[in-house]
Amino acid sequence: MNNGEKSTHYYLGANSGDGFVSRFDELDCMLGLNRKIIIKGGPGTGKSRMISRVARHYEDMGKAVEYIHCSSDPDSLDGIIVDELGVCIADGTAPHVLEADLPGVRDSIVNTGDFWDEKALVAEAEAVTDLKKRIKHEYNSVYRELKGAERLKTDTFNIVDSGVKTEKLKAYTQRLIRKEIPFSAAPAPYYRRRYLSGITPRGVLIFWNTVRVLCDRVYVINDEYGVGRHVLEELRTAAILRRQNVVACLCPLYEGETLEHLLLPDLKLAFVTSNDHHRYPDEPFKTINMQRFYDNDNVRAYRNRIRFNKKTASALIDKACETLAGIKAMHDKLEGYYTRSMDFAKLEGLTRSVIDRLDGFAAE
Repeated sequence: MNNGEKSTHYYLGANSGDGFVSRFDELDCMLGLNRKIIIKGGPGTGKSRMISRVARHYEDMGKAVEYIHCSSDPDSLDGIIVDELGVCIADGTAPHVLEADLPGVRDSIVNTGDFWDEKALVAEAEAVTDLKKRIKHEYNSVYRELKGAERLKTDTFNIVDSGVKTEKLKAYTQRLIRKEIPFSAAPAPYYRRRYLSGITPRGVLIFWNTVRVLCDRVYVINDEYGVGRHVLEELRTAAILRRQNVVACLCPLYEGETLEHLLLPDLKLAFVTSNDHHRYPDEPFKTINMQRFYDNDNVRAYRNRIRFNKKTASALIDKACETLAGIKAMHDKLEGYYTRSMDFAKLEGLTRSVIDRLDGFAAE
């Protein structure tokens, strides 16, 4: 239970085996979007600080705020959305570049770089340039490590998939759909893609509290071999066809549409995957053990290969997180050069004006 809490937390970008994957275009999928403010500026110039101030403003008003965290620094915010008011604000700098699609009409850009001392930054040009190069190089290492983990996990998934009891699995899923996902009369249901989990400098982190806030009933899918994704895909399709509001939570390791969790907020219902990387910490409403839907003899026949894949993939993910921690340390140092050049009193003035502008559009 959520104890009255309203706000939710996600990532909209992921460190994956195919590089950084951005879903920040999903901001434009919000129904009734009145105003989107895009922040430009360098590292350490107060973008996350501004977003946090705006978030606190709306939390103090009692509004539900959707927080978008940075997967390379989960303590830093990349954006927030306030659905009830139709407003959002987001960091629009690389690696999740945002531009104003409807400038002035709906989208505005603010620049924290207006308040830095360029002469001070020019004096640090060599150090800043060197850090940027080193950070880029280390990110390439992260993506190689995650690509290796992705390939090993995919190999295991393919092995186990070859022994899936397809008809039994499909029959179970259809019964689950009939039982839990009714047709809705909602005139304009939404479909959103989010990341509930992230591969971060602090390991694989997942926002389980978002599930607690949105859902009273949680089906936990115990699944080490990816078989649960077949169930989740059918549930997602059914929920869309039955006009339910859907939050599809993707696996950050893969660039594509591999589902990890499915949230149906109007039904207060969730289907979440629990495995070695993210064990569901609460008491579930129901548990689905995927082992009953595949051939265990097939798994035993490949047990050495599966064991190697699992151990090595986990080690590669751990290594990627360790590399990300090193990158964060370098990024913190990079931010320091910009932070020392900033006039944060002027930034505070801009932040107040941004809040006033958002309030004005929200009131219309």
